[in-house]
Amino acid sequence: MCQAIKFTINNHPILFCFSDNNPCLPVLTRNGNIVILPWGNQSQTLGLYPEGATAHIVHVQSDKWKSHQPKSVRIACEAFMMVDQEGNEHWFDTQKSNQYIRGVVATQPLADKVYVLMRNRDLLEPDISHEWPVK
Repeated sequence: MCQAIKFTINNHPILFCFSDNNPCLPVLTRNGNIVILPWGNQSQTLGLYPEGATAHIVHVQSDKWKSHQPKSVRIACEAFMMVDQEGNEHWFDTQKSNQYIRGVVATQPLADKVYVLMRNRDLLEPDISHEWPVK
């Protein structure tokens, strides 16, 4: 599962981790600006949002997220961290020409929350997890 991302803004490296208090992600707007949105739902205390940091693309496409009015977004990202089944961290760089990963925003009356969009792992990708971020 994707647990952290790195990106740079104004030559300052920034690290966002899902395990942080009040985790956030940098979402790219259509005009190229960055908006910081809350990242996922760390617990079921707020039942309006799906639990976790990620959304699987199959679930979004099959309308399991319909009640959350999902919107596709790009998350500014130069590298992302995946955690394997043993709890080991593995960092992966995004392509220089494509420094973002895909996300989905769950829209609710209180606030929007962004989730990293995941897909099934390709055979040629490292066997860290069965899911992999959508680029």
